[in-house]
Amino acid sequence: MRKSIRRALQVLAVYRGVPRSVWLIAEAAPLRVLAMVLIYVIFSAVGPAGVWFSKLLVDALVAQQAALAITLAVLYTGLRIVGTAAGWLYEPVYAGFRDRFVFHLQSRLMQKASSMPDLSLFETPAFYDKLQNARRAMDAAQRLIATVITGFSIILVFLTLVGMLASLHPLAAAIVVVSTLPSYLARLRFGHGYWQVYRGQAPHVRRLDYFFQLLTTEAAAKEIRLFGLSDWFLGLYRRTYRQVLGHTEAFRRRQAFPMIGFPSIGSVGAGGVLVYLVWQASLGHVSVGDLVLYLGAIFLIQDTVRSVLDNFSTLYEAQLHTSNIVEFLALEAPMQSPVNGQVVPLAWRERLEVRAVSFRYPGMDRPVLNQVSFTIRPGERLALVGHNGAGKTTLVKLLCRLYDPTAGHILLDGRDLREYDLADWRRTIAVVFQDYAKYHLTASQNIGLADLDRINDRAAISAAARAAAADDVIAALPRGPDTLLGRQFEHGVELSIGQWQKIALARAFFRDAPLLILDEPTAALDAETEYAVYRRFRDLTHGRTTLIISHRFSTVRMADRILVLQDGRLVEQGPHEDLIAAQGIYAAMYEKQASRYR
Repeated sequence: MRKSIRRALQVLAVYRGVPRSVWLIAEAAPLRVLAMVLIYVIFSAVGPAGVWFSKLLVDALVAQQAALAITLAVLYTGLRIVGTAAGWLYEPVYAGFRDRFVFHLQSRLMQKASSMPDLSLFETPAFYDKLQNARRAMDAAQRLIATVITGFSIILVFLTLVGMLASLHPLAAAIVVVSTLPSYLARLRFGHGYWQVYRGQAPHVRRLDYFFQLLTTEAAAKEIRLFGLSDWFLGLYRRTYRQVLGHTEAFRRRQAFPMIGFPSIGSVGAGGVLVYLVWQASLGHVSVGDLVLYLGAIFLIQDTVRSVLDNFSTLYEAQLHTSNIVEFLALEAPMQSPVNGQVVPLAWRERLEVRAVSFRYPGMDRPVLNQVSFTIRPGERLALVGHNGAGKTTLVKLLCRLYDPTAGHILLDGRDLREYDLADWRRTIAVVFQDYAKYHLTASQNIGLADLDRINDRAAISAAARAAAADDVIAALPRGPDTLLGRQFEHGVELSIGQWQKIALARAFFRDAPLLILDEPTAALDAETEYAVYRRFRDLTHGRTTLIISHRFSTVRMADRILVLQDGRLVEQGPHEDLIAAQGIYAAMYEKQASRYR
């Protein structure tokens, strides 16, 4: 009993979420949704009207009222024409809504994902599972709004028909309605079970998408062909697909008997009522017109009840899937910009301080940074060095507030960064990450993205390109700065890794920000280009606080102060000459690299 009550409460909880889902879907094109409701109500009204007209028409013929019968036939024909027109009109109106909804929902999902201020959610598989389920639920969401519209119309039809039948024989109406309930229960059980199977498959479906991307895009194309990996990845794809299909098919087999057996109960109930009515007609207890009304109403009610119940079960299933969209859009980011946060001063008065900062990524036990402390003075040039995995890039992400420290504080002029407005803080930073983005836009746009307010300032873009030694790259392009970069779209031109890095470096220089962070900014540049860039390094960074991560000590030694990280700890710091004289970790790293050129 308790299990049944708990199950009923779960079902009601799902239905309670329908209004919110409908509002979310309908806001894509509210006027079209209203038009769809009106059109479908008109279309659905033809059935009950036909039953009533049939009764009146037969009674008129039996009474030999030819003029009335002809008038009724003409009126009904006109109603059929209107209903047919409404039926044809519904599809293009719905198709227009569907197109707008897909665009609207994709926009909402992209906005939600890109508005997450920190990156911690992107480190968890659960986030991608939620996103995958939300994307896959778009068809269900479209089905939900269509189901609500048709359900509203069907219920109106149902109430009208039951009223007709009950006015002549209440028991007949009750039998027809009740006998169709088992069909609804079967569909409800199937819908909930299928949703559980569907939701649980998200990790496998994401894996299928990953294999598809690997074999159909450029990212891994070279290695896949060189190492002969195509068949191997296809095998993984097929095995994963068979696993997904196997779970789905097993569930469908378990549900086969209830889905076939329960609906037949409704047919038995309708048949029993039909036999009873024919017997009553043979005794002369009902008129010929009433019998026609009974016959039309019984089967139409049964179909309508089945439609109502199917509608409710479809609505239940569609809401379960659509709730994935609602759930994703309701995600709260762990990091939040403070309400009425402090405005970041245009120039620091004192310092940027990293105080006893530790950090571990979600799901990791070992900290990437452990009790790191140092300060950065306004206008100072710092360099970060250390072996791979020492925590250099992670420290940069913390300074950019892409993450918050697990422990410790980052302070600007004595105030925690978390007290400042997040967007305002990020506007003070220009950065080139090690894994910089390659935008399939024009060369000019690729640079101008760093400051959208000045994206059309060609003079400033040219200056930034010269500073990054990217001016020669742009000059050699077919349409200069208006050339589309990358081969994602037609007429695009692909760049080498070094050329892309110059564009990324120019993007950082274009942003007039007081803090410049360069994470391996010249790793892909040849020695001559790197020398040209850093020969002007002091001029390029004049008046700007600069933090450089580099494995090239010819670059690092230009910094005013060098920080050495090892296993997430700050182990040394000081100018190049002092660190060499100390004969510590930095000196050993420098000597190892310098020996290659002797």
